[in-house]
Amino acid sequence: MVNALEMKAARIRAGMTQEEIAQAVGISTSTYSDYERGKRDLPINVAVKFCEACGIDDLNARALIFLA
Repeated sequence: MVNALEMKAARIRAGMTQEEIAQAVGISTSTYSDYERGKRDLPINVAVKFCEACGIDDLNARALIFLA
């Protein structure tokens, strides 16, 4: 389960809108929005792309978001 608040905070810290992060990850904005709100399970490949797009290299930071 994703920590939706941390996911949103990471996106905002990266200075990206939902539209921008969705494009960077290669998904629709509505699908990304569902992930960020915890309405849909997040596939690992999308989580990896999200971290890359947001510049999250620290494993503890990744765990805080994706191992809630």
